[in-house]
Amino acid sequence: MRLEAAYDDLQEALAAINASSHPAEAHGVLCGMSALPDGADKARWIAQVLSGTQPSGDAAKRVLALLAGLYDQVQSQLDDKDLAFDLLLPPDEEALEVRADALSQWCQGFLYGLGVAGLPELSELPTDVREVLTDLGEIARVELDPESTEDNESAYAELVEYVRVAALLVRDNLHPLKPDAGPAPDKSTLH
Repeated sequence: MRLEAAYDDLQEALAAINASSHPAEAHGVLCGMSALPDGADKARWIAQVLSGTQPSGDAAKRVLALLAGLYDQVQSQLDDKDLAFDLLLPPDEEALEVRADALSQWCQGFLYGLGVAGLPELSELPTDVREVLTDLGEIARVELDPESTEDNESAYAELVEYVRVAALLVRDNLHPLKPDAGPAPDKSTLH
C-alpha cells in the first residue's frame, strides 16, 4: 500500500470516529516514537492517535486495522537498509496549501513523538540531531508565499525530501539499525 493511498483512507477513517488526529500528524508521532529504542509500542501509539475518542463498531474496526497496518509498514520501512521510508502526506493532486499544512503537522507530530518516547535532553544529543530538530521545528511553522506558485511547489518538494532524510538521520543516531551478521564463518577449514 502506497502511503498516499493510506493517507486518504486514514483521513476518512479518523473522521468517521471524530478523531482530532490528522493522518500526517499521526504518522509523524509514530516516526518520532520509533526513532528511540523501545519508543514505539503499537498500542501506545494507537492510544495517542485515538486519544479523546471512543470508537465503536465498524468504524472502530476500520481505523484500528488501518493504524495497525500503518504501524507495521512504518516499522518495516524504518528498518529497511535501502531507505524505503516515506512520509504520509496528501497526494500531489491536493492543493499545495493542504500539502504544506500536512507537512507542518507531520513535523509537529514527529517532535511530539520524540518527546512521548523519552527524547534525552537536547544537550545530550549529537550536534547534527539538534540542528535537524531545530529545522523541523521551523518547518512546522512554514508558510507559503501566495504570489509564487511554481517556487512554492519546488520548495515544498525540497522540504519533503529534507524532512524525510532528517527523520532517518534522527533515527539512525538514536536507534541505529543493527548490522547484518551474515552467515557464520566456516570454522572447519584450517588456514
